[in-house]
Amino acid sequence: PLTAGNEVKSVVSDQLGRFYLLVGPGKYFVTVDAKMPDASYKTIYKSDVMDLKDGIVPNDIIINR
Repeated sequence: PLTAGNEVKSVVSDQLGRFYLLVGPGKYFVTVDAKMPDASYKTIYKSDVMDLKDGIVPNDIIINR
């Protein structure tokens, strides 16, 4: 069984920040990592836990950098 904090899937967005991901119904959170100038990655956003009854995020995630 999954427990909080387990990574389910990692995806890369396109140049406009769009991505596509299929997940089953459940509770999830989203993290966004940005590539830094030294080629490392840094987490720049972490959502609250979302209860996705249909496996669909109901709205856009807007990140201002």
